Amino acid sequence: MNRAAGILGGVMVATVLGIAAVHRLQEQERLTMRGGLLKDQRLMELKRQQLLQEEEFKALVSPADSMPDKPPSSPSS
Repeated sequence: MNRAAGILGGVMVATVLGIAAVHRLQEQERLTMRGGLLKDQRLMELKRQQLLQEEEFKALVSPADSMPDKPPSSPSS
């Protein structure tokens, strides 16, 4: 009976250690994935801001480009 209790105790300790190790691993993975999500969100926001700046720049430049430098010449008869 004493031997069986020792084996059972060892199995229980090994089980608890295994569960704790898996839990710690899952927490690390969760934090890593969260970090990746935050990084992606920052990159998406930067890209959105860059696109807005490009659109604003194009809006400022386009009207000047569409205006002719000199009036068209009238045909001579």
